[in-house]
Amino acid sequence: MSKRKLNRSVFLILLCIFTAVITPMYILCYGIYQWGMKLTTNEITQSLNSHSRFFITTLEDEIVRIKQLQYECLNDENLFYLANAWGIMSRFERVNYMLTAQKRLQQLYSSSAYIANVNLWIPGLDRTISAKNGVDTITNEWEYILAAKPDASPAKLVYLENELYILSAYPSVSDSLDSVPLYILAVKLSSDYIKEQLMSFNTYEMGGVVLSDAEQKYQSVAGNDIGLEMHNFEQNKDTRTIKGSDGQKYILVSCYSDYLNMNLSSYVSERLIYGELYRYRNLFLIFTGVAFIMVTAYLVTANMFVNRPIKLLVRSLEKVEQGELDVRIRHKSNDEFGYLYRAFNRMLDSLNEMIEQNYRQKMLTQDAELRQLQSQINPHFLYNSFFILYRMAKDEDYENITEFLTYLSDYYRYITRNALSEVPLYDEVNHAKKYARIQLIRFRKRLSIEFEDLPKQYNSLMVPRLILQPLLENAFHHGLKDVASDGLLKVSFREEEDTFIIRVEDNGEGVGEEVLLQLQHRIEQTNDMEETTALVNINKRLQLKFGREYGLRLLQPATGGMCSELLLPIYKVQEEKDV
Repeated sequence: MSKRKLNRSVFLILLCIFTAVITPMYILCYGIYQWGMKLTTNEITQSLNSHSRFFITTLEDEIVRIKQLQYECLNDENLFYLANAWGIMSRFERVNYMLTAQKRLQQLYSSSAYIANVNLWIPGLDRTISAKNGVDTITNEWEYILAAKPDASPAKLVYLENELYILSAYPSVSDSLDSVPLYILAVKLSSDYIKEQLMSFNTYEMGGVVLSDAEQKYQSVAGNDIGLEMHNFEQNKDTRTIKGSDGQKYILVSCYSDYLNMNLSSYVSERLIYGELYRYRNLFLIFTGVAFIMVTAYLVTANMFVNRPIKLLVRSLEKVEQGELDVRIRHKSNDEFGYLYRAFNRMLDSLNEMIEQNYRQKMLTQDAELRQLQSQINPHFLYNSFFILYRMAKDEDYENITEFLTYLSDYYRYITRNALSEVPLYDEVNHAKKYARIQLIRFRKRLSIEFEDLPKQYNSLMVPRLILQPLLENAFHHGLKDVASDGLLKVSFREEEDTFIIRVEDNGEGVGEEVLLQLQHRIEQTNDMEETTALVNINKRLQLKFGREYGLRLLQPATGGMCSELLLPIYKVQEEKDV
């Protein structure tokens, strides 16, 4: 009996030891499991919330901008004259004003990818003008759209057959008066583009995004449709768990816009979020049954399954620290390291995406500045050009008139072309040459120009547009302005170590060293100055494309005058050749 008691004692001791080993592990793993669920939920909800708020903010800003452009278009003098003076117009004037109105609508249509079409209804003329379809006979569609009541939100959107409209009439239609406006301007928002943008935010396979108004007049669904309209519209509850029409539970994050009176709901299936964690839980239960055997095996395999993955992660982190953002870790096992590796990979993907988005935003900003700069054509230059043509015609200098007109037409064709923000360096230099020849014809009695040929290997180097001609213009307007005779403008090219330099210099009076330092300091700042707007713009765009070590540099040669240098990288040319 004592032996039986001993056997029972050993069994109890072993059981106690086993329990003592398993219990802390079980508690620890359960805590990790709960922490993982909480951490995953927080990460998912924070990600969904940040994406939703970003989309709503972007949409609000775009609607505000479109409404401002619509208001400017609505109060256009040509539209007002077309609607009121139709009866006294000639056929030519009617066609001309309708084409002008269509061009204005096309400008509004091209201003935003969110716009599907812009329609102008003129009831009194029995005409409708569309940005996409041109001029046509008016239909009763305008009465149908005008009768639709705008939303009560500040944006005052009109919902009609699951489409969004921004509607304006001139003069505005009063609810108390049964009057017909002179014309109605309706901007139809693109449901396809909105859905496309929503799809870009739907990063989860078992999830979706729904944009809808408070009264469910409009709804755009991207991803998995779970019948969200069945759930109550709750403005004050950002995050909650819902049950979709497919019977699954979803974590839903809502973002409400007071301005649009719309709600953006992003949701993802709990099965997708917690699927791996549920698997880990089942594996842990199995692991509990065989823990005693695994304790021994663990000591042998610890190095293989713990130490090596940690070292792999550390090495990958070191590569990331050195700037290698294309590092990815492949791991087939669904364990904790697999979760860490996937989180690591997702982190790098998100980092690359944010870098790309930031780059695009900067490029868009600089592109907008470039387009604004292009639109600021100097009227004095155009007036002087016409005056030169007048003198040539009066002197019957027909050969030079042809040459001058060729230069002038090529100049304005290039400066008003908006399709590309970057051009080959050859085109940019060629444009500057034509501008220089125009000025040479104008000032041929008091100055000369030396323009070296661009080295052929740099012909295809892509550079921002309008970086060289403004430097020549600056030299003519400032450096050579007061030179009575023997003025000289020289454009040259050279390589200096790892930098390709385009040099523009003149033999004018120049500026003092202190003024030169002030100009260079202003160019390197981000503030906008009236006298140096073009130079600041050139420097910023070059640094954005090639790096902070490149850009625009101002010098004062020992021989006098003023010198401007564009600094470009040589290795960029080599990379483009390889491509």
